[in-house]
Amino acid sequence: MRLAAAALFLCAATSTGRAQSAPLQQQLAGFHDSAAPGQVPASPVFTSVLAKGQPAGYAIALEGARCYTILGVGGAGVKHLDLWLIDPTNQKVEADRHDGAAPQVHYCAEWPGTYRVQAQIAHGAGEIAVQAFVVPIAPPPVAAPPAFAPQPIAAPPPVVVRAPRDPLPPGDALAATVDHEASVIAPASRRVGEFLRGVAAGRHGLTDWIVNLESGRCYTFVGVGGPGVEALHLFLWAPTGRRVGEARPRSQVALMTHCALVTGPHRLEGKTARGEGELRAGVYVQ
Repeated sequence: MRLAAAALFLCAATSTGRAQSAPLQQQLAGFHDSAAPGQVPASPVFTSVLAKGQPAGYAIALEGARCYTILGVGGAGVKHLDLWLIDPTNQKVEADRHDGAAPQVHYCAEWPGTYRVQAQIAHGAGEIAVQAFVVPIAPPPVAAPPAFAPQPIAAPPPVVVRAPRDPLPPGDALAATVDHEASVIAPASRRVGEFLRGVAAGRHGLTDWIVNLESGRCYTFVGVGGPGVEALHLFLWAPTGRRVGEARPRSQVALMTHCALVTGPHRLEGKTARGEGELRAGVYVQ
């Protein structure tokens, strides 16, 4: 009897589908409109009735190079709801860092697989609803078929040697290294704008640049330090002031990828962990 009662409680506590109460449905819909406008559902609505400290987990399938927003809402008795995301290797990769009953988690998946959303009520008790949303992929433009007309046979075009991505100042080996590293890790990419130049003086010297990113597009950032730089780190900050990416290698070359959730000016920081000297960086998009 005790086992049957425990199984009955577990089934009642966790379910998948639409939120059990109309107010919670409306609350989740309104939260989506404000926190993830334009994003489409990437999972069903998960609902649970939880006591304080009782965890609930929901499996969701994420695609690589896609950006997701996971939203949670709590009913009238829920004062503080926590959410975090666990990747297929059982590592926590992102978590909500705000108080209240409406947490949100933003994450751009580098690898596809089955992830787990963990929910837990820190204060209060009651019904919760959780759902994942994804930035849609814009369909390619449909070109009108060209009007048929017989074309004369043209002579083969002359062989043209492609120029580098952009002219480099004489002797700027650092910029050339940035382009080379990008061609290795992202060969189909193109550089956005000019090279970013700076000087980091002293230990933990810092140089920052403003780069404009487009929502739903994935970028590769390459930073290279000069001969006096022993280790270079890169950090990326969203327009909201939230840090959304970092690379902390133990070398002069720092590589980082990020799929933007919002369009607008982001701040890219180059920081010397050891040494000092000139810095070059580049931003690349496919």
